[in-house]
Amino acid sequence: MEDKGSVTISVRQAEQTPTYYVHGAWGGIGPRGEIVAYLYQDVQPFPTQFNLEVDKTTGLVLKDEGSNPSPLERVVVAKLLIPGQVAEGLAEWLKDKVAALSSIKK
Repeated sequence: MEDKGSVTISVRQAEQTPTYYVHGAWGGIGPRGEIVAYLYQDVQPFPTQFNLEVDKTTGLVLKDEGSNPSPLERVVVAKLLIPGQVAEGLAEWLKDKVAALSSIKK
């Protein structure tokens, strides 16, 4: 005989839940046995300065020359600490979502 039960869980979103577009993740196993994942974005930095050549008569910009310190910058936007059992469930959930996305694209 199986004992079955149910639990009701209320869900709410924190008032200031950030949304990040993520290009990738980097990390490993932390000292307490959890998965450490740094989520990052690859971004083109804003110019540190720029010069505009402007037509004095029309005010139109003729030339825009910016100066960037580097062509691309990797910015860590979040750090996740994920316990092993949670990571297994999260991996399955993500795998299901990728499969669903793949079926939509076909």
